[in-house]
Amino acid sequence: MNVTITTDASYSVKFKRGSYAFQLKSNLGRIEKSGLLKGHIPDSLVAEMKSIYNALFCLYKNKEWRRKVKFVYINTDCLNAIHLIHNDRPNIKKHKLSQKEAVDMANRFRHLTSSRFGGVVVTLRHVKAHTGDSAPRSKANAWCDYEAKNQISKLYENSNHPSTTNFVSCRPSFTVQERTAYKK
Repeated sequence: MNVTITTDASYSVKFKRGSYAFQLKSNLGRIEKSGLLKGHIPDSLVAEMKSIYNALFCLYKNKEWRRKVKFVYINTDCLNAIHLIHNDRPNIKKHKLSQKEAVDMANRFRHLTSSRFGGVVVTLRHVKAHTGDSAPRSKANAWCDYEAKNQISKLYENSNHPSTTNFVSCRPSFTVQERTAYKK
């Protein structure tokens, strides 16, 4: 079975917080999630890396899908995340991608794919963002972009009223607030 994952993240410089959104699609259906990333996020690259990791972790936690998956295709609009995950040293050096937390996330991603998805082929693909075309990858990226930005906008809306913020901790450890939709 093939699983296609599309991810995106958004980042607030003001609050040093990030948000994520992802879709998992297969012949078993579709899973969509979005939410705020937990804690201090140093930059948008770390937010993108955590969004990719969250999506893969969600697939890992779904036992029905995990048992049947043979190929995982991860679509992201962040080329720098792909460079880090592939350990592409020339591009890492060229783009100065040495942030400790981003490198740590790339290592965690590689560990998850090697230790928990043995025999599964995981391929990362770049999706050009904001194209407005009707290709399925572009539509999925547009949804993820919208949802991630929506989560950040809620953070700004609640910044004037901290008592109205009601975050609930949930797994994986990077999520704080989460919206989930299961569609067939």
